[in-house]
Amino acid sequence: MFFSKLFLSLLVFLVSTFAYAESDMYGAIEIGSKGIKGVVIQMVGESDEGNMEVRKELEPQNKTAILPSATDDAVNAVGEIFNEITQKYNIPNDHIFIYGSSGVALNPNKEELANKIKEKTGRELDFITVEQEAQFAFDGVVPKNRRGQVAFIDIGGGNIKGSYLEQPEGKLTSFGIPLGTSKFERLINDSRGETSFLAKAEELRVKELIPKIRDISERKPGLMNLKRVYLAGGISWAMSTLIRPDQRTSFSRLSVEDVTTFHNRVTKNFRKLFEPDLSRISNSTRGKVEAEIAKTKTVYSENGYIAGAEILKALSSELKFKDKDAIFFARNAMQAIPLGYLQSMIDNVDKDKKKQVDEDKL
Repeated sequence: MFFSKLFLSLLVFLVSTFAYAESDMYGAIEIGSKGIKGVVIQMVGESDEGNMEVRKELEPQNKTAILPSATDDAVNAVGEIFNEITQKYNIPNDHIFIYGSSGVALNPNKEELANKIKEKTGRELDFITVEQEAQFAFDGVVPKNRRGQVAFIDIGGGNIKGSYLEQPEGKLTSFGIPLGTSKFERLINDSRGETSFLAKAEELRVKELIPKIRDISERKPGLMNLKRVYLAGGISWAMSTLIRPDQRTSFSRLSVEDVTTFHNRVTKNFRKLFEPDLSRISNSTRGKVEAEIAKTKTVYSENGYIAGAEILKALSSELKFKDKDAIFFARNAMQAIPLGYLQSMIDNVDKDKKKQVDEDKL
């Protein structure tokens, strides 16, 4: 019995080690203004869910790289993450890419930062622009075969932002509204006086949110012609978790009816919101689903949920969700920029290889 268990443990170790040794595994390290994080990503076959899958999010390092005095701490943090990716996941050095955000690119000491990171890891440090961040976020979420069909909408705490490709030229177009979930909640609170929060939220959805969304739809008519919507952000995650707990894939399917159901539960039966039907959840995933539902109770207050539900309702009505072929919550949106960045790097490597092959034929 002892040797059987030992053999089984060894087999599991070998399988997992060689699985991570495949050439389709990559790592990305992002040096941001507020911290340093790494992800391990695997290339998979092209599908409606894209051709990249996040295998592991590494523990982020709470180090800043925007001050010259913090350069060494940032370099050491990058080195730790780099070593974890190479050693634990057996990923070769040339499959790991390191980049600094647009905020870090403003660091007057960025050349020293880049030189020290190269000494530590052997890899070049790339700096990306705000425009590239928008492009990478879109590319990281939207699969290649869907990019001409999708409006990507991220509902954050401070704003609503989105992007899509104009057709037929394929140029990325971005838009933004300075009223995210938290900011809209504060606006409601600050202006409601003796009015109930819910009544004021409904009023401001009509007076504040809808005109801003309508203005964008009128100025960017290409947005209305797209047949798919990918939603991101905390309130989108909460809606997907609480209304469609059975949807656990990278793209969790939603409907305009789900937006309505979510709004109704938030505004009319708030306690019921946290009691979704779990009858279709398998025993193997029930624990994870229940843990995620429990987490939704801590992310927003009741007023925060009301503000978020009003935003979703306004987006649904003004962007005509009812006419779309599909609406999804993009679960991988939190890793959108590293996914998009990695995709661009891999594409460039492939182009260089093809160019070399063509030159060798001459």
